[in-house]
Amino acid sequence: MTKIDTTSTTHSKLSEAVSSTNLSRSNPAHAIPRRAFRRHAARAAVALATGATPLLCRAEAGELGGVGMVAIVALAAGWVLLTLFLFTMLRRVRPRTRYLASGLFLAAPFLWLAVTFGWFMMTEPRGLTPQGSATTRTAEAPVLMGGATFPAGSHVQYAPVDDHGEASQPSAISSDQPVALGTLSIRGIEHRDSDDDSTFDVALAYEQSIDGWPCAAVTDIGTRIDIGDAHAPTPHLIQCRLAKTVTIGDIAWPPATVVTRAADSRGWSLLWYHGTFSQVERAKGFSFDVDSMSADYDQAHALQSWQGTLAVDGDVGVGSVTFAGDPKPELRWNRLDGTVQVTGHRAGPASDVTACVAVASTKPRYRPCAVPVKPATRPASS
Repeated sequence: MTKIDTTSTTHSKLSEAVSSTNLSRSNPAHAIPRRAFRRHAARAAVALATGATPLLCRAEAGELGGVGMVAIVALAAGWVLLTLFLFTMLRRVRPRTRYLASGLFLAAPFLWLAVTFGWFMMTEPRGLTPQGSATTRTAEAPVLMGGATFPAGSHVQYAPVDDHGEASQPSAISSDQPVALGTLSIRGIEHRDSDDDSTFDVALAYEQSIDGWPCAAVTDIGTRIDIGDAHAPTPHLIQCRLAKTVTIGDIAWPPATVVTRAADSRGWSLLWYHGTFSQVERAKGFSFDVDSMSADYDQAHALQSWQGTLAVDGDVGVGSVTFAGDPKPELRWNRLDGTVQVTGHRAGPASDVTACVAVASTKPRYRPCAVPVKPATRPASS
């Protein structure tokens, strides 16, 4: 007779179930992904701290690139951690899909940079495209440029080949022998890409008069001209520096004064100060000693405007007003009455007060004037 021990059977099944539950809870297979993620994250954090330590030291020391490198490393480490997190979250999908998605996510910044760089290279302006370097050769035959024919043996500078592969063209030519360009005699010519086809910089062979202005043959500073028709050049002055003193009315313009044709071609602008490679430190304008001045003239060289800076080494008296020498008083010609207005700060305790004295060529020579809203400033370099 078979005897069934219900107590032991029930106990055995219950023990087996409890053992199975405990086994499943203690089974490390269920905790692998989380533990792996924590382990990789800890390693990444240690690597980031180790790599960033010298960069932080460089940043604290003021070395260029330290802070930037720390930021780049931090962003890269953060992206790697996000990739590991995504890889862990996709543990239930197929391995191929899991690795492919994680790899694309990791490479996303590089793909974005590649697409952006490609788009920029295709759409950037031509002037920003890297070009080859210019080359200089010795001409084996006469070379024509800007209406001037340079003999064999001249030094020819060729522009680099452009992004379309077009043949390079001469951009500058110089010669030891004078070359005729219309009525001018030159030793070199240069054309800039930003200029019109008729605009050139030339090196004069000697002092020459262009449109009534005596232009200096300065080696390092070219004379800018408009040749008109290249087949029959008739050079007209755009800009040059005076070769000698030119006196117009009550103003004596020293050598090295910059003469520039007005934008509308209806007059001239003149600028002088010691920084224009002038050999003199002071000039005369309306009986004043000035260390800088500028003016505008019409085509007939009639004065339209004039301003300058009084050349003083300390306080200076003009009429009944004593002006401080620092900052230097400003001068401005008044076209309406022909007076020169002297504007500046008073000397002494009242240095914060701005005064103005109008100086005339007839009596009374000195009289007060209204202070300009915008005092004249030192002319800018051309």
